[in-house]
Amino acid sequence: MRRAAVGLVSAAVTAITQAAEALGARVLRCEQISARRTDVYRVSLSNDAPSGEEGDQLPAGLSVAAARIAPVAANAGGPVTDQRGGHRVVHGLAAGGVRVAAPLHPEPVPTPEGLVAFWEWLTPASPLSAAEWGRLTADLHTHGTHTARVLSDVAIGAYDPQPAFGPRLHLAHAHTERRGHRLHGQQLLLADFEAVLAAAIERARATAVGTESALVHGDNQPGNVLRTPAGTPVLADFERLAWGPVALDWSALLLGRWHYGFTAGHARDFHHGYRSLAPITDLEAILAQTEPFARVRELSGVLVAMIATGDSRWEREMYMRLPAISNPGFGNLWTFIGRHGDMRLTDTSRSSDRPEWKEVST
Repeated sequence: MRRAAVGLVSAAVTAITQAAEALGARVLRCEQISARRTDVYRVSLSNDAPSGEEGDQLPAGLSVAAARIAPVAANAGGPVTDQRGGHRVVHGLAAGGVRVAAPLHPEPVPTPEGLVAFWEWLTPASPLSAAEWGRLTADLHTHGTHTARVLSDVAIGAYDPQPAFGPRLHLAHAHTERRGHRLHGQQLLLADFEAVLAAAIERARATAVGTESALVHGDNQPGNVLRTPAGTPVLADFERLAWGPVALDWSALLLGRWHYGFTAGHARDFHHGYRSLAPITDLEAILAQTEPFARVRELSGVLVAMIATGDSRWEREMYMRLPAISNPGFGNLWTFIGRHGDMRLTDTSRSSDRPEWKEVST
């Protein structure tokens, strides 16, 4: 298994090297920093190619970048908008002034290992205030929606949570046959989970029907906010980019209340930042709309803990999350396990005029 993993990393480095050369740069060093739905690498480059030339050249003088490899198959990781189209959209959003982390070239580079793209190297946005996060979300829903509508050469998919679960459920079934894995022999548990998930997905789909659509991130959370070298926060990781209800991108507030220690003050501050750019005035109304989407995301978090490998902490975390299958919003605090980003926000004041959270029955 270890040898196979090393082989995959070696193949990925080869693909990144080939892609950099196609863009007029040379790789000096390549370090894997993430191996989840997409492989992410920190890349040191030598790039003396002149900028502004015809073609997909990287910016002149670029020395450090993030490289990502997306599977060749369009839906291998379950994106709503295909990888090539998503790349074009996010590149276009950044060119239009939307505050997003965008690829440095307009088209991804095809390689035998997948589509390769390079980004400016960014750092986690910590500390991050809920108001900052709210402004970024509103910028995407307003400025981003307007910008995306003029990108007529790209078909952006409609919100559908189902595709994201396909590869993970396939892996979960494989783990039930794998001796030594915590899912070994747990076919009944997985069957119960799939039944609950199917009902949650149908409810989220039904809720989305008839609501006004905007360009939505699809996985909006503090961990997907990064900072540029100048300190500007930007939204990142657009694998779930879609046309969908704005409440979808608010649902992390409720998920955070359930499992990551978010407070009523965080919701109020997010709303304050959001309404500085977008006309949503009724905080309680929008929060009530988020529940079906938060439930799907909650079940996604359970499934991640069920299938994750490589860190012994995931076994304990799985048992912390399993009660949420039958008890939506069950109050166990979850642990974010990963090197980059998390679900934490800066502390917020808790003055008496801040609304209390209202529990939503399911």
